[in-house]
Parts: sequence; C-alpha cells; structure tokens
Amino acid sequence: MPEKISLDWSKKTDIEDVSFPRDTLNRAKYAEFLTQFHVGQGYDTTRESGDEKRNYVLNLNSEWGSGKTHFLKRWSNDLKDHFPVVYIDAWQQDYSDDPLMTVISSIIKQLREHNK
Repeated sequence: MPEKISLDWSKKTDIEDVSFPRDTLNRAKYAEFLTQFHVGQGYDTTRESGDEKRNYVLNLNSEWGSGKTHFLKRWSNDLKDHFPVVYIDAWQQDYSDDPLMTVISSIIKQLREHNK
C-alpha cells in the first residue's frame, strides 16, 4: 500500500478556472480517510488467491447545495497526482441522448490526458 496521502485544503485554489475557497469545514480529513479506504480496497498480493483484486464504488448522496461538487472537485484534483482519476459531472456534461456515451467518452478523454 502506498504511503498515506496528505491533503491540504487550507488555502484557496483554482481548478479549471473555478475558484474554490479554503476548507473551513475541515472536509479534507474525510477525503484523506476515503483515499486510504479506497487504496486499501485495491490490488493486494497478501490476500488469498482470487481475492487480490477488489473493486469499490462510492456513492455520495446529499441535498442540493451541501458541497458535493466542491468536495469531489478538490478531492479528484488532489488525487490526480497519485492515481488515474476520472471526474464526470453529469449536469455539466449532459449533452448527449445516451448517458453511457457521455461516461465512456469522459473516461477515454481523461485517461488519455493522464497518460501524457
């Protein structure tokens, strides 16, 4: 398992021309916890045969305006330095009649950018 990833959200930052204020609600600690949890779910050769590779899906559900986008944008931006990350904003990328095509094209585009 990689060493613990520390996230510093104590300062304002700009992500894709959008300004994100400093983290006054201390949400970075939740991002750090979730990062370590997901890393722990990944490939691990010390597990029993057939159980080395695990997948995990996280659903973030909350009311409109509660900070989901803020949290996910900051978290995904920080994780890009350590892992391949695909961020899909269904509201912002709702330009296709087929939502699966939006997801697939986003995955391909962002993974290509990661491999540059």
